[in-house]
Amino acid sequence: MKGISVIIPTYNREKLIQNAIKSVIDQEYSGPLEIIISDDGSTDNTLAVASSFGSIVTILRKPNECKSQGASGARNRGILSASQPCICFLDSDDFFLPGHLIDMMVKMESNPSFDFVFCKLLEMDEEMGTFRIWTKSNITPRDIANLTVAKHNVVQTNGFIFKKEVFENAGI
Repeated sequence: MKGISVIIPTYNREKLIQNAIKSVIDQEYSGPLEIIISDDGSTDNTLAVASSFGSIVTILRKPNECKSQGASGARNRGILSASQPCICFLDSDDFFLPGHLIDMMVKMESNPSFDFVFCKLLEMDEEMGTFRIWTKSNITPRDIANLTVAKHNVVQTNGFIFKKEVFENAGI
């Protein structure tokens, strides 16, 4: 299987980032796996928690001369340092369910013309400890053709995996 760079943008998530990182490490994925924590200037212990995982995690710090840019800026910094041919994202307050990466890569590799794939997502009800479907039930061809203008709950950043060349072709 091809390698995947999982980019986790973060800012002050010391209580949550451990679960995000662990969910990536626990994936049953046989290909190369790179975990990039791209920090946007955390002032809590987020980076200490991430560092506790050792060399399996690469930490990118926001340059001091750079203003905070939010998750998108942190993702872009992660993309620039990614070494694997496929890239996916995981927000630092979320986690991957078992089998997520292998399922995404099977779909990606099943058709070499695919530059990206995405999946439906679940949302966790923290009070109940249960999941509910976040993604709308029927995704139409129009939704797919017009992802940037599609109605709410079609796709979310955590549900994508891209070929790295998509970003290179876009100039990132």
